[in-house]
Formats: sequence, structure tokens, C-alpha cells
Amino acid sequence: MSKIIASVLVLTGLVLCTVLGGAASYSLRSASLTADIIELDNLTVKASGNTRLVAKQTSQMIAPGTIHLDSIRADNISIDLVRDKQKALNLKQAVATRNVVIKARRADRETDNNGKPIVIIRNIDAVAQKAQFLRDEDKLILTGNVNLKVLEPGNPQPIAELSGETVVYYLKQNRIEIKGQSGKQPELTVGPKGGE
Repeated sequence: MSKIIASVLVLTGLVLCTVLGGAASYSLRSASLTADIIELDNLTVKASGNTRLVAKQTSQMIAPGTIHLDSIRADNISIDLVRDKQKALNLKQAVATRNVVIKARRADRETDNNGKPIVIIRNIDAVAQKAQFLRDEDKLILTGNVNLKVLEPGNPQPIAELSGETVVYYLKQNRIEIKGQSGKQPELTVGPKGGE
């Protein structure tokens, strides 16, 4: 009888678990989450207080014309999970709210001064009040006083900066949609690249 009760308690602990005190962490195949408090409930993970979702790198290379999402920091992050064919848990979507800070890198194919093709990795820094990452669509939706900067390697000044109420970033396509808020248009500022 005590074995049955212990088994039920262990299963209950796996289905609904709250980790309190210190820094808690939760790891998936593609990302790891740290926070002050992490709650697990079936296929949903909720984190609050000093939350950070960090993508695990499968390779140092980023395909030209794409973006790699490195990390999301926010006051709160909620993750929906899905099971793959091997029954492993994977990130389906993540929603970050309040004081969202995003770090990403994008690979651009260009030519050097001699006409030789090169790939330049640029940093992307963004802030917003809410961010939603949809893994299946490889889409990042930022809302609420969005400010996004693209930084050239070795140059502290952004080569591009945009702001608006909503920014939709299509990661695989390296395409951005910017929407303003009522009465205020979105803004895009393009500066010189390093050395120009």
C-alpha cells in the first residue's frame, strides 16, 4: 500500500511541480529556462522572477539569410511543450511578458572589397513588453514599445534601429513587419555600416 501511495506522489510531483527558492532551472532539448519560480503542469511550464530562456546551440554556424534566437529575458515566461515522435518534450511556443529583452544573431551574405562572398554575423538586441516565439512558424512577435537594434561586429553604433507597437520577425526568412500604434507610425533608422 505504501508503494502505491509513493508512486502516486511521485507521478503527481512530475505532473505538477513548483520549484521555490534560489534559482530553479528546467531543460529541454532545444532550450533551458532559469527563474526564481518554475511551475510545471502537464505540457506547460510557467516561470516568474528573473526568468531567462536560452537556446541551446546545435551548431556555431547560422545559415546565411536566417536568424538564431539566443535568449529571452523577462519578468515572466510561459512555455507550451509538445511531444515529438520519440515522445521527447520540445518547445512549441514561448510567451514572455514585462520587461522583455531579446538577444539574437543574424547571418547576412555580402561581398568584401575584393568581390569575394562572405557571411557577416550581426547581433540583434530588442526590448518589448511582450514577446511570443512560435517555433513551428519560426516567428517572433514583439509588442508594446518595441525597440530593435541591429549591430555590426566591432561597431557599437547600430546599423539599423526600428521601433513600433508591434514587430513580427520571420526568423528563417530574415523578414520583418513593423506596425505603429494609433496616431504614431513605426520608425526605421538606417546608419552606416562599420568602416563607411
